[in-house]
Amino acid sequence: MNSRIFLPLVLFFLLLIGGSYYYVCHIKQVCPESWSANSSKQATPNDSVATEKTLPLSFIKNSADPIQGDGFEEYINNQINRLSESDTLIIVGRYFDGENENIGLERAEKVKLLFADRFDVNRIKTQSAHDNIVTVSNSKPFEGVSYNFVKPNNIENPNTNEKPMVEIDGDKTVIHFPSGSVEKIITDDVEQYLDNLVSQLKQSSNYKVFVEGHTDNEGDTESNYQLGRKRAWVIKKYLMDKGLEPLKIITSSKGQTEPARSNDTEDGRAYNRRVILKIEKN
Repeated sequence: MNSRIFLPLVLFFLLLIGGSYYYVCHIKQVCPESWSANSSKQATPNDSVATEKTLPLSFIKNSADPIQGDGFEEYINNQINRLSESDTLIIVGRYFDGENENIGLERAEKVKLLFADRFDVNRIKTQSAHDNIVTVSNSKPFEGVSYNFVKPNNIENPNTNEKPMVEIDGDKTVIHFPSGSVEKIITDDVEQYLDNLVSQLKQSSNYKVFVEGHTDNEGDTESNYQLGRKRAWVIKKYLMDKGLEPLKIITSSKGQTEPARSNDTEDGRAYNRRVILKIEKN
C-alpha cells in the first residue's frame, strides 16, 4: 500500500482510539478497569485523601448513642477541669430539625454516663435544647451536646447570688443578671454558652439572633428601659467580638414591662433581671 495513504489511515485510527478512550473514561466516567494503565497497581494510604479527623464526641442523625473519636479522653477531662470544687455540670443535649424532641435529653443522659467513672454524677444535670440553626445530614457526625457550668446556689434558686446563670428553655435562652448590673454578666457559665452559640452560628448564614433585655420593677420605667437596652447590648457586643455579623444581631428592651415572675419577692425580682436570646432562621 502506498505510504502516502497508509500513514493517514494509521493516524486516523490512532485518533479514533484516543478519542474513544477520552470520551468513555473522562467524559462518561465509565472506563473499564482493563483500559486503565494503573488497574493492576495496589492502592496505598498515600494514594487517597487522608480521612477527616473525627470529633472527640459526636452523634449521627436520629441516634442518641454517642460516638467516641480522636481525643475523647482529653475532651472529657477538659470539661471536668473547667469545674471548681462546688460547680454543677449541665449537659445540654441538642436536637435538630427532623429529629424527635426527646432525643436531645437522651443524648445528654448517655453523655452523663460517660462522665460517671470520672466525676460525681450527683453534680451533673441534664437538659434538652432545640437547635434550629445547624442543619445536620443523615450521614455526617455532628456535635450533639454542649455544656454549662453553674454555681450551687443557682441550681434550685436561679440568680440569688452575684453570678448570673444560663437557663435553656425550649427555643429560647435566659441569661440572668445581678441587681442593677450590666458589667458582671460575662461569667464562666455565660461565656461557655455564648462561645458554643457562636460556634454553631458560624456554620450557617441563614440566622438572626434576637437579644431582649428585661429588668425588675425597682427604679423608674425609663431607667429600667435603658438598663434593659444596656444588658442586651452587652450580649450583642460579646457575640460581635467573637465574629458574628452585627446586622444579624437585633437588640431590644422590654424594661420592667414583661416580668416572668412576681416582683413582690426578691427571688421573683432576681429572676426578672435577665436577657432572653432567640435564634431564628431566615
